[in-house]
Amino acid sequence: MILLASALMAQNYVSTEPLNKNAILEEFTGVSCPNCPAGHTTLANILAANPDRAFAVAYHPSNSSYTSPY
Repeated sequence: MILLASALMAQNYVSTEPLNKNAILEEFTGVSCPNCPAGHTTLANILAANPDRAFAVAYHPSNSSYTSPY
């Protein structure tokens, strides 16, 4: 009986309608980063394909020779 009552009171809290949301893309770069050029190209392609929905923020370390080991 309790399970039946719970099933009857269940509500759909998640919208099933498509939502247009914006995206912020973060780019972390360094001078000697081997993957940065490919990442920058991919980021540029995403921004070109979604001019009103995607926005980029690029982080450059203060020490230009520093690159993350990750």
